[in-house]
Amino acid sequence: MDTRALPDEPRQIELIKLAWKCDRLFLKRELAGKSGARLHLIDIQVDGFDGQAILKISIDDLASENRMQTRALELSPAFGTTHFPRALRYEKFDGWSALLMTVAGSGLLFTNVFSSISKSSFRLLAAQNITDQILSKWNIAAKFSNEEYTASSLLKDWLGHRVGPDSRLPNLIEKLYDASAESEGFELLGNRYPNPLAFITSDAAGSANARLFPVCGFSHGDFHGANVLVKEYPATPSEFYIIDFDAFEESKPLLFDNAYFELSYLLKQRESAVLERWLSLMGSLENVEETSVVTSALRDSEDHGHVWCAAMMRSSVKTWVSRKFPERKEDITKQMLLARVAAGLNFAQKTQLDSAHQKSNKLKEFSLLYAASNLRSFSEVYQT
Repeated sequence: MDTRALPDEPRQIELIKLAWKCDRLFLKRELAGKSGARLHLIDIQVDGFDGQAILKISIDDLASENRMQTRALELSPAFGTTHFPRALRYEKFDGWSALLMTVAGSGLLFTNVFSSISKSSFRLLAAQNITDQILSKWNIAAKFSNEEYTASSLLKDWLGHRVGPDSRLPNLIEKLYDASAESEGFELLGNRYPNPLAFITSDAAGSANARLFPVCGFSHGDFHGANVLVKEYPATPSEFYIIDFDAFEESKPLLFDNAYFELSYLLKQRESAVLERWLSLMGSLENVEETSVVTSALRDSEDHGHVWCAAMMRSSVKTWVSRKFPERKEDITKQMLLARVAAGLNFAQKTQLDSAHQKSNKLKEFSLLYAASNLRSFSEVYQT
């Protein structure tokens, strides 16, 4: 818990008004925000803008978020104008900062975060549109790296410090399975799973079969279901808006966002599941890359909708590959499976995935098993 405190709200607003020379600034309502930050829907009139906007106030310096938000829009004006909010103002104060942005979708009452959409048919169409367009439209200029990667170097590129000396993953693995974090794998309910953390430094991760030239482009970096808003009133699954660009990178191996989005969806939909149900879901998803095989792969009929949704998202990636890079399918398949391994490890090492300690630990294990399941598929296909 961050013990730093923001100044009282009225004082902040007065300072912001002075800094931005506002003719009008009214707080309409407070929105959910991250720890150490306040998020408001406001009505504001400043030079060059008059209307509703999002005001973010944080004890952290929002300069990077402002810069990344602006840069993402500059690099992709055609896609960004339609799908990104625009940064309007930024100001650094003593011990805190403020960022002003346009409202995604021109009004919060017209949109809903993807993770909160309850109607399954609408959610399916939205998921398909989102996964398709972040590749075919946002990353229209995607290209292959001139540098060959190993599975190890690619995973380290995506995960960075999360698999470094200060990683939380060794302690998690040892606590869950009473096994060394360096062990090749672990037994769970009669099944053998490879250890995705140990794989990163293994000989197999640097072998000839684990080498590839990844396709690169724009990466959001935190592409979970609460950072994507979909036009729900009226229901328009093709209209969506991406927020929170603090982790944006303009040249990064692709498909991590897709895997991160898929896992965030599955965790949200199965957050109340017991371990056996999660393993059943993982089994249903192994080697499923399109909807045509869902019925034959399904292990539990209650998972049909979620397996179908994941298959639709994966099918969008497959279609994009066939259309844009038909001669690169092997490398991109490696990249997609490794992206899922990276997404699972990323979620597993987070400080908490839920405010309830026991549930948070369960979701971390689910994330680790998502990584392990996809690593098993990678190893079986490429014999690593």
